[in-house]
Amino acid sequence: MRTTSLILDAGGVMVRPAHFNDWNVPTEYEALLGDHARDIPGAAWKEACRAEAPVLREDVLVHGIAEEALLRRQFLANVARRMGWALTESQLDALNWDFTWNPARYHWYADVEAALAHIHKDHRIGVLSDAMPSFREFAMQRPEARYFDAMVVSTEIGTCKPDPRMYAAICEALNVSPEECLFVDDRECNLRGALNVGMRAAQMLRDGGDGWDGPIVHDFSEIIRLLEEEH
Repeated sequence: MRTTSLILDAGGVMVRPAHFNDWNVPTEYEALLGDHARDIPGAAWKEACRAEAPVLREDVLVHGIAEEALLRRQFLANVARRMGWALTESQLDALNWDFTWNPARYHWYADVEAALAHIHKDHRIGVLSDAMPSFREFAMQRPEARYFDAMVVSTEIGTCKPDPRMYAAICEALNVSPEECLFVDDRECNLRGALNVGMRAAQMLRDGGDGWDGPIVHDFSEIIRLLEEEH
């Protein structure tokens, strides 16, 4: 069956974190944390974030940015306590704003917009992301959003990839069958999930390295090439 739709993961495919390839590092961490900034991204920081990850789950329902902000503030307070940081309430509020409402925490790859404009001439485009509600808010403010025909965020569904419900939700939103879709993600488990529901799948490895045993792309020009191979 001809591929009519391209479904894209966000992190590692269209966007990356502001610092250290770590989604938990505040965008303005140096200004907001002062001397504590030197603790990032050390082992203690990573362990504190890992330990508190259950506070900020992406596989449960989160009803909008206001609820996300409450969860994120608790996460930040818990991480600060584990790090031994004596942060003020004002510092925690500023950190929470920086995480929840600052679109600069998502850095968009330079090749995305032009490639989506080209792809959208012949294909529908969907976004399927394990993310908090703020990602939708930020993404829809971007010029790239004009090419998105549908978006599904995990916290709107209450589960994460590779749960089949995620792939079913984006197909329903696009009004297409899985067999019509090419899915691009950077994580092998999510690609396997896509294959299991009948999609084609390709792994994005922007920084190179070893990948899975299926198709691999390193940028959007190679995604375009994969789509054009059918013609």
